[in-house]
Formats: sequence, structure tokens, C-alpha cells
Amino acid sequence: MRRVAIVGAGQSGLQLALGLLGAGYQVTVVSDRSAEEVAAGRVLSSQCMFDGALQTERATGLHFWSDACPPVEGISLAAANRSGGKAFQWAARLDAPAQSVDQRLKLPRWMSELERRDGGRLVTREADANDLEALAREHKIMVFEGIPSGPMDCWGDVRSTSPEAPGSWRHSCRGRRSAAGTSS
Repeated sequence: MRRVAIVGAGQSGLQLALGLLGAGYQVTVVSDRSAEEVAAGRVLSSQCMFDGALQTERATGLHFWSDACPPVEGISLAAANRSGGKAFQWAARLDAPAQSVDQRLKLPRWMSELERRDGGRLVTREADANDLEALAREHKIMVFEGIPSGPMDCWGDVRSTSPEAPGSWRHSCRGRRSAAGTSS
């Protein structure tokens, strides 16, 4: 069976993982936080999902809040000038309804769904270089979700994270073991 590892369990990483499971892949997602930690944590974003993203959620069976969440039918923005008056303001109707679900609800549910579906596995820990090496050996493809910090923040040159790709991947991080196996 085709195996994919995804490092990062945010909106895009989990949606990709669940879509790949539906297409017959085995998927391992590595998250530095458990579902419980996400649910009890701080607000991650003030996201509003528009029609294209909602269509993807529906297609992958992830639209758990369609009936409970009120539709967002328009958007507006106002900005103040230096004296406290309005510098500008605009408002517009959306072509199709959007939806806003707090990620502290959405992501834990998707994490649970990942583990419930055949072929899905959630690993909860901050991935270090050794973890990434093991994932690269065990999976045909690795995907790194947009990670603002953590294992990718100090890697300058990642040529390949798949054993199937040509070339090699080398990096160094102060105080961490590099993928080449030497201490930096």
C-alpha cells in the first residue's frame, strides 16, 4: 500500500491526510499537540472557510458542522483614521455561503477521524531529525505542512525527504542531530 507521512496537523495537513486516506493511501500524521491540547489551547486563527474549501471538506466527508454552523453570507471591513473616524469601509455579499468553525473544535475532530478511518495514524510528539529519518524510511512521500517553528525552522537545505527521490537531504541545526547522522 502507498504510504504518506505528513508533519503538521493543521487545517491543510489534516485535510490532505483525510483526503489521501479516502484515495486508498496509508497516512501517518505527526503533530506536536494532542487533540485534547488543541481543544484546550488558545485560538489558532479567526478563519472563515469559503466555498472552495467547504466543497473540499464536503468531498472528503469532513463537513461535520454544516447543519450547526450559521452561514456567512457577506463580509465587511472598516478601518479607522488617526482621529478615530473611518478611513474607509466596504462590504460585499459572497457568491456562496462561507462558514467559520473554531479550529479548537475542528482540528481535534479531524484528528479523531484520522485515527478512526482505515490506514490513518496520528503520532503526537515534536518530530526531531531522528523521527524524520524514520518517517522517510517508512513512507514513500513526506509532506511538511507550513510549520512556523520546530524541526524545519533551522534546516537550510532539504533536498529530498523521500527515499525515492534522487540526491540526498542534508541539514544542520545547532544542538540537534543532522539527517546525515552527525552532531551539529
